[in-house]
Amino acid sequence: MKIHSLILIIISAFILGCPLGCQLAKKYQKITYAHRLTYFGPQPTPASSWQTVQAEIKDGRITIQGQTFDWQVSFPQELNLKYLPADPHDALGIEKPGKPAHQNLVLYVETIAEYDSQMQDKPQEFVENYWQFYPGLSGLKQIKELTNENGFQGYWTEYLISNTDSTAVNFFFIIKDNPNRLIHLIKGDLSQEVFNQIINSFEY
Repeated sequence: MKIHSLILIIISAFILGCPLGCQLAKKYQKITYAHRLTYFGPQPTPASSWQTVQAEIKDGRITIQGQTFDWQVSFPQELNLKYLPADPHDALGIEKPGKPAHQNLVLYVETIAEYDSQMQDKPQEFVENYWQFYPGLSGLKQIKELTNENGFQGYWTEYLISNTDSTAVNFFFIIKDNPNRLIHLIKGDLSQEVFNQIINSFEY
């Protein structure tokens, strides 16, 4: 199953919120970050447009592939995963009672130049400054360069959430042949164990 959309941000006990939305929203706000990452799609899109992911379940996990980009990630089967068909950012969200998928993103393909053309092809600089694109974030607490179990490198980040003592944990995978893009995984309220499993399942 493939997925796709326009959002990616950070997380921790909460999710972030709004690269294209905050800085680049010329027609409307696509992304916001107010404790959780919310994505409205490449154009105003009703929540009902998000569809349930259909994919093979093996050993209690569901493996998903991107619609537009060639990534693959495995998730626990109990997560109610939703995607936005034909989304240019392969957005993927988790739907929960009282929390629709578009307000709870877990994966988003980031295009650096959409935020700041001067950061194009500079993934580390972008990740270090990602918080500046979202009013819901107030700074970078820490960043680590890590490699998952499949040998793919990326940046573990923890951003400060504005007006709280909480942080937002995110992971940005580097695409070696395309330094202008990053695969953004958002922890949100997932447990650290589950988030680590998702990170380690990533392939591109």
